Amino acid sequence: PVMMTSPMIPPQVATCLAAFECHARDTRDAQGAERFHVYGPVRLATGALDQWYIDKKRRVVDESQRPSGGKQGAPPHPRAGGAPEEEAVVVATGVAGVAADVVSFHYVAAEEARLVDALIHASHSVAPPYAGKTTLLGDAWPSGLASLGGYAHPFPTRSPPRAALVAALLDKIRLTSGDPRETTAGDGASRAS
Repeated sequence: PVMMTSPMIPPQVATCLAAFECHARDTRDAQGAERFHVYGPVRLATGALDQWYIDKKRRVVDESQRPSGGKQGAPPHPRAGGAPEEEAVVVATGVAGVAADVVSFHYVAAEEARLVDALIHASHSVAPPYAGKTTLLGDAWPSGLASLGGYAHPFPTRSPPRAALVAALLDKIRLTSGDPRETTAGDGASRAS
């Protein structure tokens, strides 16, 4: 068997890799926040997840609890194993569910990806910290199907509490060099360059 040692393998891929006796490491941070995300910052911060994704996460958790005959299966979910039934499937959302050293957001159209990249690199006219700048973020955020694609949601300008969640998530994310010593779970206070 080949042991994959990269911390960059998404937990959802672990089951597939295990079928080929190739075992992935858990890529979440020490607090269980995920580094690989199906959705962009707005959907994650506001918890707007599709049922297919929740069902997929449930299957990954279920498979991680099966005996594997000594083989490593999917990494256990932070609440899996010994947690009450209603807490056994918890999908990472909100600020706490996103690692400070996030690797990727999938289902993000080009305009949103460019904006998020610029915000993380602090190379946009809206500079961090983002808390208290939700109007500026809302003005800068792409809108409409052509700009956001079919999966992303617009910035929640009409809901100050939801807009504040997105701003807090953006404040938490920071650049890292890829050095594991630099990827301590974050307060988002410092941004490496």
